[in-house]
Parts: sequence; structure tokens; C-alpha cells
Amino acid sequence: MKLEFGSGALLLDVGDKDWCRLTLLHEDGTALDLGADTFQMVATRFVERLRALLARGEDQGGRGHFLSLFERHSSLYMIRAGAVIALRIQDAQGHDAARFSLTLDVARRWLARLEQQLARRPPRSPRTGDRT
Repeated sequence: MKLEFGSGALLLDVGDKDWCRLTLLHEDGTALDLGADTFQMVATRFVERLRALLARGEDQGGRGHFLSLFERHSSLYMIRAGAVIALRIQDAQGHDAARFSLTLDVARRWLARLEQQLARRPPRSPRTGDRT
């Protein structure tokens, strides 16, 4: 699944046992592996954060952290400032790996696509990884 924005995209590549690798694709064709977690976890965290930011308008403070990934240990932050949602990605050392903005229309499209994908996938057992 590809979530596009003005200058690139986030690629959610789902493999065995629902393991989801997140990759940042830049418009110049370069890619940055951000790490992985289950698709259920990645999509749910994006959905919860997008819903909150789209519903309440201006961010109410805080840093906006909503997801930390395994393997590459990237952290994702999302805040809203007026008509823009800013997404910041930090690497395992806490350095900014990327920053980009989403229009509210793009954020709504991401939310709809993620909700649709979550609805299609029954949850997996946390113990075995099998679909319940």
C-alpha cells in the first residue's frame, strides 16, 4: 500500500504473518527503510492519530509521537498547524530523517485508505500471528 504526498510516499509493504515494513520513497527515487511492525499496529496508530488531528483542528501541544518501529527503530511524529499536518521521522539516534507536510485532503485520503485496509483484514492473534 502506498500513501502518497506531494514530494514522495510512504510504502507499507505487508509480508508474512502481517509484518509490515515501512519505507519512505522520495520523489528522486531514493528510499529510506524506516523499520517494521505488524500492519495492524502501523495502520491503527496512523488511523488514531489522523482521526484526532482531523477532528480537533490545531494540535493541543505535545510532540505528536504516535509510532515507534522495530528493526530500524525509527519514530514517527505528527502534529497539525492550521490546514497542514506535519509528519516528522526520526532515526534510531533521534536525528531527523525526514519532514514533510500533508494537506488536510491528503490526510483524509490516507485515513480512508488505512481504515479500508484495516476493515478487510481480520486481526491476528498476538501469540501465534494467525488470523482470528
